[in-house]
This record gives sequence, C-alpha cells and structure tokens, in this order.
Amino acid sequence: MKKQSVILASLLIGFSLFSFSMNITPDLSAAAAMQSSTLYVDVATGTDSATCGASSTQPCRSIQQAINNGSSGATILVAKGSYQAAESCLNGTPVVVCVLNHHVTILGGYSNTNWNVADPASNVTSIDGQNVRRGIQLWGIDTSSASLHIEGFTIQNGFFEGASSGDDGATFGFGGGIIADRGLLIARHLILKNNLVIGGSTSSYGGSGSGGGMALRLNPPGTILENIVFDSNESRGGSGASRGGLALGGGLFTYAATVDGGNITFINNTAVAGSSNGSGASGGLYADGQGGGAAFQVGSIIHLQGVTAQGNQSIGGNAPNGNAGGAFGGGIFAEIASSVTLTDIDIRNNIAQGGNGQNPATNGSLGDGGGFAASNSDI
Repeated sequence: MKKQSVILASLLIGFSLFSFSMNITPDLSAAAAMQSSTLYVDVATGTDSATCGASSTQPCRSIQQAINNGSSGATILVAKGSYQAAESCLNGTPVVVCVLNHHVTILGGYSNTNWNVADPASNVTSIDGQNVRRGIQLWGIDTSSASLHIEGFTIQNGFFEGASSGDDGATFGFGGGIIADRGLLIARHLILKNNLVIGGSTSSYGGSGSGGGMALRLNPPGTILENIVFDSNESRGGSGASRGGLALGGGLFTYAATVDGGNITFINNTAVAGSSNGSGASGGLYADGQGGGAAFQVGSIIHLQGVTAQGNQSIGGNAPNGNAGGAFGGGIFAEIASSVTLTDIDIRNNIAQGGNGQNPATNGSLGDGGGFAASNSDI
C-alpha cells in the first residue's frame, strides 16, 4: 500500500473549526443533574412558538424548535411524518437538526394519538435534507458538553459540500446525513439512506469527502450504534488541478472515535474519489477511494457485532494525464492505528476499483481488498 498514513492524518485533523479539549472520558453528570423534561413534536398538527411542545395537545412543528424550548437533558417525542425545516447550525451550516453544546434525547415513530409506545415501522418518521442540507449536526466543545440519543428515524437525502477554496477544514466535506463531533452519540434503530457528502473542487487538490451517511469524529467511549442500516449513501471527493480529493466511508466514517454496537448493515454505499487533469498526486497522496461501506481512521477503536456489507464500492479517481487513485476496501477499510473488532460478519459482492490514468503501473490505480482492506491497524 502507498505510504500515506502520516500525511493523511495531518490532512484529516484539519477539520477542527475551534480549539478543543482532548479529554476522551465522558462525564455526563452535569447533564443528568439538569432538570429533564418531555416535549412533543408533530409536523402535521404542530405550531412552532417559544412555548410549544410542553404538552401533546400543543406540539411543536419542527424538532429544532423543541430542542430550543427544552432544557438540556430533555426528551423529545416525534410523531410520524417528514421533517425538513431548514435551520442554521455551526458557522451557518444549513441542517434540519442542530445540537450544539446540549444534551438531548430524540425519539421518533409515534402517532399523535398514542404517545406512549413508539412504532417506527408503522409511523415512519424521517429527517429529510431534501438534497440541499445536512440532516443532523452534533457538536460539543469537549466530549462532556454535548450528547445525542436518537432512535426510530429514517435520515435521508442529507447533503454537505466542502468549499471551493480555503484550508482543509473548509474544503473537506463530512457527514451528509449525520455528523457528530466530540459529543456522545447513542443511535439505535435508524435508516440512513441517499445521503451525500462532497469535497470541494479547488484550484489545487480536491477536498476529501468523508461519511456520506454518518461521520463520527473524536467521539468518546460510550458512543453506540445499534440496529443501523446504511443504504445507498455516497462520499465523493472533489476535483482539483493537481489531483482529485479522497473519498472515505460512503456509509460511515470515523476519526479517532470509540464506537461499540451491533446489527449494522452497509448496502449499496459508494466512496468515489475525485478526478484531475493534473499529475494525480499532491502531498504524497493520490485520489483514493477508501471504504465503500465504512472507513475507520486515525486511532478509531471499533467493536461491532453482526455486520453485513453488500454491494458497496470504493472507486479511485481518474487522472488521464498522470497517476490515478487507488481503491481500498470495497466493503470496509481501516487505517492509521485503528483497532477494529468485527464479530459475526457477512461481507460479499463489494468492489474496489482503481481509477484510470496515464501511468497505471506506478503508484495509482490499485484495487485492494474488494471486501475488506486494512493498513497499519489492529484487526
């Protein structure tokens, strides 16, 4: 494999928008001590106001209004329907749901005639980015200042694209459906489908696209994923003058995150790197596609049981005048000192396909690990 680990680590760390603590031990005692409350949301009958949600007879219309009205530590019950309202989150990023330095539980799948028992199969509840905005953003200034417990939703058509100029933190794209930075995430019984993240297309090298369905970064122990389906999500690298951007984790991307869970399905997700008319190389990197279903990166600690990966693809970027990108781990990829334990796994019918370039015999265009690939990690 190409010697890209140290360089890639230095690039990926450019995501941080603010300084943060590296403490990775969650302490939610402050959140638990806060007054907890229950709020109600119903897109069909609700009305947003500064007082909505306190009772099931006066629900809010949007999830965000209920978050704004509730105290930290509140539980929000959400009735069936499609939730699409645009909100402005960190640095003005458009999202449907924004959780900043806040602790909240959001439970979907209710009927507005029965708030006692959730049934997401019958009461389909979706967070829909309409292909123009991200679904959910969770951000904490440190690992104890924010948490999200979410169950019973379909998160679909989320979208995020990196900028066309600026540093890596601006041009890289993360988390089309969900992005969780440093906060503790507990996610159960979710379907993430048709979400897209794109790296910015720039005049130098293309921005990386990571975690079309979900991106987890610096999340502490206690982060849990259970009964999650990643279906037809895509991470796409941007184009660039010298080389295209990397694509990592079409369904799921993790960066220095500690994640436990089970019953995870990756189906028909894609990580496709960007293309370039230049040399195809920049900073010792090529436009690689890594982990069509999932990419575990930079010291992530992953323990998952019951993992299915089928029909996923990682595709290297093209460079007709130089070195094309490689493809690593059509189903799952792990790299850069990550520790990954997968139990009871079914990985089949995935593809790792290198890009097309003028110099296919040197450096680029490799296809490695149609089902699973790993480099510099404990598997």
